[in-house]
Amino acid sequence: MKALHEMTLTQASKALVSGAVNAVELTQAYLAHIEAAQPHLNAYITINTDAALNDAQRADAQRRDGLPCGPLNGIPMAFKDVIDTDGMPTTCHSKLRSDHISTSDAFAVAKLKQSGVVTLGKLATHEFAFGGPSHDLPFPPARNPWATAHIPGGSSSGSGAAVAAGMCSAALGTDTSGSIRMPAGDCGVVGLKPTFGRVSLRGVYPLSPSMDHVGPMTSTVSDAAMVLEEIAGYDAKDPRSVNFPVPRYLDHLSGDLRGMKIGVLRDWYETRARADVAKALGNAMDVLRDLGALLVEVKAPPLDELNACGRIILLSEGFAVHGKNLRDRPEDFGKFTRMRMQLGAFVTAEDYQRAQIARRRLSIEMTSLFADCEVVLTANQFRPAARFEEADDLFPFLKHPFPTMPFDVTGHPAIAVPCGFSSEGMPIGLQLAARHFDETTLLCAAHAFETALGLTQCRPAFPFPEHPRARPL
Repeated sequence: MKALHEMTLTQASKALVSGAVNAVELTQAYLAHIEAAQPHLNAYITINTDAALNDAQRADAQRRDGLPCGPLNGIPMAFKDVIDTDGMPTTCHSKLRSDHISTSDAFAVAKLKQSGVVTLGKLATHEFAFGGPSHDLPFPPARNPWATAHIPGGSSSGSGAAVAAGMCSAALGTDTSGSIRMPAGDCGVVGLKPTFGRVSLRGVYPLSPSMDHVGPMTSTVSDAAMVLEEIAGYDAKDPRSVNFPVPRYLDHLSGDLRGMKIGVLRDWYETRARADVAKALGNAMDVLRDLGALLVEVKAPPLDELNACGRIILLSEGFAVHGKNLRDRPEDFGKFTRMRMQLGAFVTAEDYQRAQIARRRLSIEMTSLFADCEVVLTANQFRPAARFEEADDLFPFLKHPFPTMPFDVTGHPAIAVPCGFSSEGMPIGLQLAARHFDETTLLCAAHAFETALGLTQCRPAFPFPEHPRARPL
């Protein structure tokens, strides 16, 4: 029988509803596994043991008393440590905030708590969601459970590692240039970046306020749909929030893709992706065709232009957030954060304005892709997760573009879904995107693909190996 901490969120929810397990038992199973796994992965910054058990007892009492219980009641989750959680540290993985205790919940956390979620703790990130993976911070960097000598991707590094390793049922991450989708791809889990404005950013420490997103990282697409349904919704206190209806996403996960048009953005990856990544993408397209989808080649604005636009905006807004501390307390930042953020000092007002004008044009051009297709498909990463010694480049984004960045620039919803393994045995992710606020179609396509491919049960074995174990492509 599958261990409790190995269940997907959907499986755990059904077990709680049926009475096969209660929330205290489930939470204890996760806490025991966290204790065993944490020394190997460093996925958590704060573990919320006593409060988590109190949450679980409250969830059980609510169910026992016959009170209304949603599908997330009693589900153990954890949050990236840039997301405020009342009474807990929100350190942003930085010395500058190592003593900071949140006095309120972020909007998304508050909605999850209202649904009865058990808060297991706060998860490792790159410093201020930007500077990492780094060894000169107050907390060690998270490691990849598929091979601990490899990075888990960033900046939602702890979220990706924890979900993959069974250290939480689901996690929240943030995404400004791919920070949900990249660690999801590197760790072999699902990472969903919703449409900009779909989930409130109130209570999330900003990196680039006009491009930040918050979303779920989970074991399966249906898990992501369940979490998104809870955290989405209008927040009048966040000017970026959009008042748009929130569907019942699970009701649309039919698995039927017959006649769905999927546009392939081959130009973005065919000359950049490693051979085994390209092969996995090719196999994924065959699966989608077998499901009845119609795949067509589409042309988008150049990946380099979208990345250049996004980087100028991110660096300028990031420096606006951190400029005072960079001037007054530069030694308290990690090297990666300090050096990267300082680039923003050289972005002029003219540069920023031109980037925003270009952003509008690029967004219109990207939106026009969906006139001929419902979903677009492209690479999520060009190579599998690197070893730590390969991830020491101060400015990787200046050397190559990220295929995830465009959808932060344009605000379209995008999802990373596992699609295979590299020649060494590391996970590879596929990226799908859809029209603004059409997470329904996006999740439907991702769920059908995931179900047909059958990788849902592939999870790293404990104890976690230091180096990859080869798997068939």
